Formats: sequence, C-alpha cells, structure tokens
Amino acid sequence: MRVLSIEQQYQKYRADVHAELAKSVDLTVVVSHGPLVQDRGFRMVTVPELAIPSLGAVHKKWMRSMANQYDVVIVPLYRYYATSWLLGVHPRKYKLIQWGIGVSASYQKRYDEDKSQDGIRKYLVNRADAAIFYAEYPVGKFAAMGVDRAKLFVAPNTVVVSDTPPGRVKDSLLFVGTLYPEKRVDLLLEQYKMVAGHTQGLPKLVIIGDGSERGALEDWVRANGLAGRVEFTGAVYDEEVLKEYFASAIACVSPDQAGLSVQKAMGYGVPYITTKNAFTGGEIFDIHDGVDGVLMDSLEDLPAVLTDIAEHRDKYIEYGEKARSFYWNNRTIGHMVAGILDAIAYCFPEADKPFAAVGK
Repeated sequence: MRVLSIEQQYQKYRADVHAELAKSVDLTVVVSHGPLVQDRGFRMVTVPELAIPSLGAVHKKWMRSMANQYDVVIVPLYRYYATSWLLGVHPRKYKLIQWGIGVSASYQKRYDEDKSQDGIRKYLVNRADAAIFYAEYPVGKFAAMGVDRAKLFVAPNTVVVSDTPPGRVKDSLLFVGTLYPEKRVDLLLEQYKMVAGHTQGLPKLVIIGDGSERGALEDWVRANGLAGRVEFTGAVYDEEVLKEYFASAIACVSPDQAGLSVQKAMGYGVPYITTKNAFTGGEIFDIHDGVDGVLMDSLEDLPAVLTDIAEHRDKYIEYGEKARSFYWNNRTIGHMVAGILDAIAYCFPEADKPFAAVGK
C-alpha cells in the first residue's frame, strides 16, 4: 500500500506518527518547508509552494502526477490550501483523505467559534473518499450536515512520552508552551503571587518555553519578589530533560490554551488545568473535569484551584495517575495511527488486509 502524506511546514512531533504509520504502509511525506527527517522508515521530499490569491498555497510542482503514483493521498483539510482543492476536483486513480481539525481553531479563534467556512469544509470532505479528525466533535458535526458518517474517522492528536522515574517527590507546578500574550501566562503569575501571599505550601512554578513575552514576564517576576519561587527554563526539546520536570510536577497549568501539552502532561501522569473554553485544536476533550484534570468555568477560578492544589496535593496526584492511565489506554501514537489506518482501510472495502496491522 503506497501512501503519500502532504504537509506544509513539518512539525517535529509528526515524525513519530509517520514512523509508526510506515510500519504498515509504504509512506512518502511531502513538505513545503522545514527540515527533512532521516532514517525513520519513511521518505520525505520537499516541494515548494506558490501563493494563489483567494485560493491559498499550492505546490509549484503540480502534485497530480505525483499523487497518481500512490494508492492513497492524505491532504490537510485547510480552506486556504489550494492543493487540497485541486486534488479533490480532478479525476484520480488514488483514494483521497482529508485530515485536520475539522472546525475553526487557532490562537486567535476558539474551537468552532467561526462557522463561516463550514460549507467549504463540507464540500472538501464530500469530494474526498474519507476524512480524519483529531476529535469526535467534528464527526458529529459533519454527520449532522449530511456527510456520510461511515467515511469520518478520528485519529486523536497526541505526542510520544517516555517512561518516568518512579517515586519522585511532586513539588512543582508547570506551564509548558510558547510564551506569547494569548497564553495568559501574565495572569497565571498574577494569580500565583496573590495565592502565595496567603496560602502555605503553594509549590514553586516552573515555566518551560520561550517566546516574545519571556523578557517581560521575567522582569515582572523579579519586580514582584518571586524570583525564588518562579523558574524560567527556556525552551526544552530534550525529552529526557522534559520528563524530569514532569516527574516532579503536581499539575500543569495553562490558563487559556490547551494544545498538545495536554497529552504530554497526561502521558507523564500530570493533570492539566485550563478553562472550559480555552483555545484548543480539540486536545481539551481529553481532559475529564474532576477525574484526571480540571476545567475551570472561567479564568476567575484560577486562584481557587491554585489554593486547592496547595491544600490537597494528594487529590491532584490521584488525578495524575488517572491521566496517565487515560493516555496509555487511549492516546498513544499507536492509537493515532490506528485511526489513520482505519480511514485507509475504509477506502478499500474489497481488500481483506490492505496493509500490515500495527499495535496500539
């Protein structure tokens, strides 16, 4: 089974997904820019893009001739991605799968907040042989819009985690992510200072990440006398280093954004704390409030949650164990790849075993 997966800028975490997928199919990945991954069991090629007004990005090398050399072509479900349009409207020999969030979602738009492009997304999905989403929510939405439910699949977005050291003392809070205004790390620091002023036992706060706001945030911490209680590590990409931070964390706090750090934290046995309406690409649906994490009604609830962590650490450690269990039973890279393989298999109903099975 020859599969072509078309990407734009390649995200590093995708290499783990593609490496696992390549155990079952003959995989080639096309990227527009970004470093090429070597020696992971799949091929990568770079094909530059050209911007077309009102249509968006299209590959300079016409992808149709390349696509026709494959059994399956997987393309991003983006409104402003002309390659998705062009591969979908022309006659083709291959099976076409659209893959993406399925609804509006960005650092400026909350999940499914903007419904103006729903009709376009429905058209693209209808033109495809199957569609893959990161969460169950778009499946129900597209089915309600009249798309055949059988062709809609979920490959839950996730990341790889390593085994954590057993028996570590839990003595910190984490924030993990790029430091820019929408993450509301400024609010986290303000509320942390307020709670620290009247609550005994509040753990230190470790901020892992870099970005445009880092300098201002560090200045604020020093000016407010928190330098001994708040640590900035900068960006950390080494998984062995990251797992040490998570091994010592009671909770991971992100006031208004819930991306892949949700799965990272859960895999390491750390409950995730954010708001119910946080910016997300669907990862927030993995948090079960009061079971393996906390979904606050609003940002105003953050001081109460921080106080609760200080006073009831054991509860959050228990949340973390349940979070770990959820990840390993439902959100490993194997689970994500299984969703992709299910979509591919659907496109070939006449084939008994279109590819080798891969374990979760």
